[in-house]
Amino acid sequence: MDFEFHREDPFPRRQPDGSIHHSHEWDIPYAIELDGFVFKSVHEYRRYKELKALREKGRITHLEVHKRFELYVNGKYICTYECDFFYVMKQGDRERV
Repeated sequence: MDFEFHREDPFPRRQPDGSIHHSHEWDIPYAIELDGFVFKSVHEYRRYKELKALREKGRITHLEVHKRFELYVNGKYICTYECDFFYVMKQGDRERV
């Protein structure tokens, strides 16, 4: 495989008995690191590789990993949302976020 597993799991999904819970078949017990980013699943890691390929082909721009958005309602801070990926997709003469 072309990725490296971290020795310690920074994203534990542990049951009360201490065992690791795998909610999806692509969940892994350890995080994957690539290009300085840490991915929580093989699925997320593969999506990043797909998006990198699209960026190299010029189909998307402004690719950001784990971008955070502060959410406010009526001026009151609610929470911070972290998306897996943020990018702009080119569709003809338009760009879509």
